[in-house]
Parts: sequence; structure tokens; C-alpha cells
Amino acid sequence: MDQNTFHDLISGKTRGWFPNLLRGLLQPVSWAYGLVVSCRSTLYGHGLLRSYRAPCPVICIGNLTTGGTGKTPLVAWLCQVLSQEMKVQCAVLTRGYKSSCTKTDEPAMLEKQLGIPVLVNGDRIASTKLALSRGPVDVFVMDDGFQHQRLARDLNILTLDATNPFGYKKLLPAGLLREPMTAIRRAQCVVITRSDQVTDNNLKTLTTTIQNVSPGMRIATAVHRPTAVHIPGKDTQPPSWLQDRAVFAFCGIGNPCAFFETLEKLGVHCVGTQRFDDHYHCTKKDLQDLQAQATMKGAELLLTTEKNFPDIAAIDTPLSVPVGYLSVALAFESGEDHVKELIEQTLACKISQS
Repeated sequence: MDQNTFHDLISGKTRGWFPNLLRGLLQPVSWAYGLVVSCRSTLYGHGLLRSYRAPCPVICIGNLTTGGTGKTPLVAWLCQVLSQEMKVQCAVLTRGYKSSCTKTDEPAMLEKQLGIPVLVNGDRIASTKLALSRGPVDVFVMDDGFQHQRLARDLNILTLDATNPFGYKKLLPAGLLREPMTAIRRAQCVVITRSDQVTDNNLKTLTTTIQNVSPGMRIATAVHRPTAVHIPGKDTQPPSWLQDRAVFAFCGIGNPCAFFETLEKLGVHCVGTQRFDDHYHCTKKDLQDLQAQATMKGAELLLTTEKNFPDIAAIDTPLSVPVGYLSVALAFESGEDHVKELIEQTLACKISQS
């Protein structure tokens, strides 16, 4: 079952006796999963399971659900603030989903963008020690680490995707939640991403829900703003260059609809789309199939995300239709000052203690 079919199943979009049966079978598994998660959190909360504290501050960017909530653009923003505005040395810790201590997808993209160490290892504690052995580090940024309680953190920033913040309000595998909604209370700040892709009323309802779960929570809203179109061998173009152009779009990310909606807002004439599972690595055959579809539909460009493009760039095959990617950056709509204030307070507290 691929990602899209699974989402249609757990969301209730797929109808019929068999999907209903599958959803019924998933629910007991979800209850058992929830019991394990709750027991684990309780053990950490009461100190029965110990967390390792690194010798320098750790700021965690995480989420409650599986799939893409916009963590990576927020990690990039945070590292730029730390290194450029606050003038501190930072390193990124990531587990590198579907990789074995190699840089693929987001890790490779982050290291290229930021020019700072990005350490890929499921054992974040080992990564902190390795990073410190290589040179000075003032602060660690832990990517996708909200559930990784083995490493203590000094600031938890939680991302919620406005288009599906609570993963159909059910725990895995009946829904997309990694933890119950009450886990929001472990965070000091929530950043609602893709806030421009929902109505004002929906955004207000989401904010109210967060405050009901965790009164006084600092909340910021942000969007993923397109910054440029990159096509190898050609000049970089502004996003407006895509307007009215015939494009065949494809991606393998957690929230493909968000990518396609971004293109729609840019006025792209999308002649076709192709979705792959999150973290899917395109093969030579995939690219040849995409080329055939794009040619048949009269596309002048195959367009993907910055995350997915490295796979395409590594494939050696003739191209009848050029392939490029759209880069995006996180831009705050509200609450950026709250986030920066928390970062400054966290660093000041830890550095003064050191």
C-alpha cells in the first residue's frame, strides 16, 4: 500500500466494506501503540529512563505526526538565525530517514544550503559526541527529534501543518499521530506551517485547540514561500517565471498536495502530476517514464522539489524535457519575535551556566 492509498484509507475517504474492515483492524493496534508511547513518556517524565544532557544547548524541531510538516525549512531558518544573527557555531543532528549514516534528501539539502555540519545517525547522542570531537559547537539543532527523548533538549519547537495538524486525530497506524495531542505540552513554542493554505476560521480554530491543550503556549504562524526556479545549465529564475508555463510536476514528500497547491498559486499551467511516497528515490526508469508523460502532455518543464532533485541530478540519461526544482524558504506571518526571544533566552541561560 503506497502513501496516498494509506492516507485515503485512514482518513475515511476510501469507502466500502473492506476499507471499513481494515480501519477496524487498525484501531486495536493504534490503542496498543498508544499504550507503549504513554508508558515510555511516563518513564522519561519521572526520571526512570534517563536523558543524556549534551555539554551545550540543544534546540529541537519536531512534530506530532508522520509526514511533512515543514520542519526542514524551519531548521534552515533556525540555523541561519543562530549562525548569522547570533554568531554561534551550530550543528544539525538528524536521524536521516531511509539512510545509513549518509546524507540523502533533507540532510544533503541542509548541508548544501547552510554550510554547517549535518550529522546523520539514529543515535543522536553519538552524533553530539562526534560533532564535538571534530570542532567547537555552541548549540545543536535536532531535526525531527520531538519523540527522541534520550537526548535532553533545552528548547522544544513543535511544527503543526495547518492543512492536517493532528493526522486525522488518531494514533498510528489508525491515523498519523506519533503521540497524543497532549504531548504539545512538552513544547515551549508551536509553529503552524502552511498557514496560508487554510481559511482564517480554520487557523483560529487550530490556535484555540492548541491553547486549550496547553494554555499560554507561544504560537507562531509561517508559510513556505517560493524563492527561485533552478534548472541545470540555465540562469536561476524567480518563481513568477513559472506563470502560465506548461509544467509536469512530481514529488516524493510527506505533503504532495502542498507542493501542487503552491504551483497553482504561482499560476503554473500544470499539465500533469506524479506523486511518489515520502523519501522515495527516483530511478532511471522513473525519470524515463516522467519524460514520456511530460512529452506526451506537451510540458516544457519537469518540476520537482529541492528535496527530490538530487536523485534526478544523479541519473545519467538523455532528457527531452528539462528538469528543474522550486526552492522554498520559511517566512513567518506572525510570532517570529516570540521564537527568537525563546532562542535567545535558551542560549543565555545555558551559556551562563557553562
